[in-house]
Amino acid sequence: MRRIRQTVRQPRAYFFSAACLPIACLALACLTASGCQGRVDATATLPEDAAPVDVAKIDASVPAAPKASDDGASVDVAPVDGASVTVQLLDYAGIEQLVASHRGKVVVMDAWALSCPPCVAEFPKLVALSHQFGQDQLACISLSFDYEGIGKPEGKLERVTKFLAGQNATFDNVLGSEESDALYRKFHLASVPAVFVYDKTGTLRHRFDNQKAKSAAEHFTYEDVGRLVEQLAAEPAASN
Repeated sequence: MRRIRQTVRQPRAYFFSAACLPIACLALACLTASGCQGRVDATATLPEDAAPVDVAKIDASVPAAPKASDDGASVDVAPVDGASVTVQLLDYAGIEQLVASHRGKVVVMDAWALSCPPCVAEFPKLVALSHQFGQDQLACISLSFDYEGIGKPEGKLERVTKFLAGQNATFDNVLGSEESDALYRKFHLASVPAVFVYDKTGTLRHRFDNQKAKSAAEHFTYEDVGRLVEQLAAEPAASN
C-alpha cells in the first residue's frame, strides 16, 4: 500500500509589525525631541481624523464646542471657569492686523498645533504667562496651524476650541484660515512650536523656535520667553 505523505503547512511568520516597531519608536522619539514639522514633513502622514493628542482626555468636564456658524467667523465656548473662549479665523494679513492692534503692549504669539505634542505640553505656560503680567502689560495670542487645506478651516474649529476651553485660554485665539503650508512660508517658519515676541511698538524682537536645536537640551523654554517679556515690559511705552 502506498504510504501517503502528509505535508503540514507551517504558518507563515508575520514579522512585519515586530520588525517595524523599533523604527516606529525611533521616529516618534525624534519627532518629540525636535518639535513638530510643517504639514509636508510631519503631519502629511496623519489621516484627517487622526488624533495624536486626545484632547477629550485633557478635561473630560469641558463640553464639546458648538458647530461653526455658516460664515465661520468665530466660535465661542465657556471654559471651566465660566469665562468666554473665542477662536477667530484669520489669514496672514488678519493675523498681522491683530498683532498691530495691541500696540502699546508687549505681544506674545504662540504658534502651535494639536498634532504637535510639544506644543500641547507647553501651552499651559502661555496661559500662566498671561496671568503673570496681566492684560495691561501683555497681550497673548495663540495661533493654531491645524488647518492643512483639506476641506474648510471651519471644520477644525470644534477640536481647537474644545482644547482651548480646557486650557482656559481667554486671550486672543486664532485658527489660520490659510492652509498651514502657506502660513509656514509667510512666517518663514519650518516647524511649530514657535513663539513670536513683539515689543510695544509692534516690532518683532525675537522668535523662539527649535529649528537650529541639535537636541532637546537646546530647545527654548517659556522661562526664556518670560525673561524677554519682562525686559520689554520695562521699556518706555510706544509714542503715538
